[in-house]
Amino acid sequence: MAILRCSKKLLELLSTEKLIASACAGESGFLDEWYAHLFYWNRKKCLLFTEAVSLFSFVKADILKKDLVDIAGLLRKGVAKAMYFEEFPAEAIKHVQSTLKNVRLGIAADRSIRGCMNELIFHWKYAADEYPDKVLDNAPELNHTIAELPMRVSTRHGIFPKERFQELLKPLQAARFLCECRLCAVFVRRY
Repeated sequence: MAILRCSKKLLELLSTEKLIASACAGESGFLDEWYAHLFYWNRKKCLLFTEAVSLFSFVKADILKKDLVDIAGLLRKGVAKAMYFEEFPAEAIKHVQSTLKNVRLGIAADRSIRGCMNELIFHWKYAADEYPDKVLDNAPELNHTIAELPMRVSTRHGIFPKERFQELLKPLQAARFLCECRLCAVFVRRY
């Protein structure tokens, strides 16, 4: 089960009854913890979603309050679109979609991730100011600009969120492939 940790601005728009996850950051693995932050661009609400381990991020622009009723759906659809545009394999997209079926809401806990998100927002706004016509279409080109940024998180060397996301997905896909092969082998032996 994944946790979507929301900023205070976003929690003010959401009903707090949905808040289930605790405020403290627990032991979570890849794809188990996502962050969401509300920001404004040209008086339009925008949401930045960031995966906590790889910092793979995307922005959904021109969000209405009624869209926030299904914020988990926004996360699932947005990550699928971002991964498709970044040319991830279909199996990887399906795996991430299955991981994000059950999403709980929580309070943003890690300050270093929130700092990285603020930097990503700065770069996204810069790209959006150059191509304002692409913002309202939620053009993936703008999300591509933040997927290619090197980020420094408690390391001396920067990581590239897209590449890190791909690296972390490979073992998960291999494990899932092995399970499917074993199921096929059992099925073939029975029949």
